Amino acid sequence: MITAIVIVALGTLGVGASVALSLRYIPTIQQRLIVQVLVAVLLPLAAVSSYELIVLRTHITMSEVSALLGVGIAAAITALAGALRIGNAVMAGIHRLSDAATALARGELGTRAPEEGPTELADLAAAFNHMAENIDTQLRARRELLAWTSHDLRTPAALLQAMLEAIEDGLATPDRYMQAMHEQLRLLTGLTDDLFQLSRAEAGDLSLEVLDVRALDLVEASLAAISGMAEQRGVKLQMIEAPDLPLVRCAPEQVERVLLNLLTNALRKTSPDSTVTLKIRSEADEIVFIVEDPGRAIPAEALERIFDSYWRGHPQGSSAGNAGLGLTISRAFVEAQKGRIWAENRAEGGVRFSFTLPAAAPVQHPAGTRPALPELDVGEPGFRG
Repeated sequence: MITAIVIVALGTLGVGASVALSLRYIPTIQQRLIVQVLVAVLLPLAAVSSYELIVLRTHITMSEVSALLGVGIAAAITALAGALRIGNAVMAGIHRLSDAATALARGELGTRAPEEGPTELADLAAAFNHMAENIDTQLRARRELLAWTSHDLRTPAALLQAMLEAIEDGLATPDRYMQAMHEQLRLLTGLTDDLFQLSRAEAGDLSLEVLDVRALDLVEASLAAISGMAEQRGVKLQMIEAPDLPLVRCAPEQVERVLLNLLTNALRKTSPDSTVTLKIRSEADEIVFIVEDPGRAIPAEALERIFDSYWRGHPQGSSAGNAGLGLTISRAFVEAQKGRIWAENRAEGGVRFSFTLPAAAPVQHPAGTRPALPELDVGEPGFRG
């Protein structure tokens, strides 16, 4: 009897494994579900029947066999109905998602999948809709980028051409337009460099040399570079530094570029006799850089897009000379250094731009030997509190 049990069990296991392996050849989920349900119901029934008919055939009547078969058939029909219902619901959701994906591939960017059905399918549809929304947003940003790039390239190029033609026609001497031509060429060079940096950032190809440096050194260099522009516009620059700042782990050149972008934006939007403030402080394992200006606030709906390429729908938008890519590149530089950047309106008026960078690992110094930070020369132009 034990031998018969082992034989029947191994036979059942072999048939079940064979069916499970062959399911991959069945094309649809619904058909696979039906086959699996039938096997799950009928295989145990067949095993029990085989055992009783072979081993216990002298103790089983035809009526008992019929009852056993009836129970098995009823269970199979019930399971099959349930499988069909579940399969139809799953396939309907898959077809809806497939139709939405096909429409999106045709360029119908407003297509969204219905978020209904079983939880798994509803979650999948929600993820698809989120992806579609991101694609739509990215393509709109690309179109805006191309439109504004062509505009910003065409303007200085047209001015250069006009000045060169005037010189060629003898209407002006080269000396008259030399400075203006240098300025337009600087704008073209800056724009092409911005586009190059943005393309590298989007491709994840930014090559940054990360060092442990003093945050104060970065701020001093940036303020010195922007001080001439501040004096020309009649705007004061103020720096507020928290004491005992740890070193910051960053790519110094790129951080100075971010600071210059933020300070330039602030100066352009600040009226004369106002003050632009740059703050540095330490929070947990990060160094926080903050640029505040008392200019106009940013509409709430624009705060979400202020770092997008060529977004000019807000008071802090770009103007001639910065090509609309400064904030986008700033975000790329900060995020490439494992930092965060954001903008917010100040309660007292104006705008606050903040970004963080990782603090360097603390260096242990013997007691009484920690090097002192040099004092800031507040008499230097542009460093007025």
